[in-house]
Amino acid sequence: MTPEAFVKHIEGIYTKCVAVLKKKNADYSASDSNPFRNFEAVEHFGITDTKSGIMVRMTDKFTRIANLLKKDPSVVEESLQDSLEDLINYAAILHARIEHEKITKKKKA
Repeated sequence: MTPEAFVKHIEGIYTKCVAVLKKKNADYSASDSNPFRNFEAVEHFGITDTKSGIMVRMTDKFTRIANLLKKDPSVVEESLQDSLEDLINYAAILHARIEHEKITKKKKA
């Protein structure tokens, strides 16, 4: 793979990830304007903070990816590539949440 083909491949992955993120966010957030609503549920249930909750989901994906690297999936609809893309999205969501908390903290100060 050439460096140009590599970058084009990565751009394609990001484009697909953003499209999936938009669809899932619409499903999980419904009519709510808060894109973190689903992830904040862990705080409402007294389980952990939102950032840690996102990390738990990332850990789930790491475990699934590790297993899929060793064997074919039992659930055909959830491929290795799907899990990698979910992990990319969770990392981006965590990044956005950290930024959101910084902005919120500055507004309160």
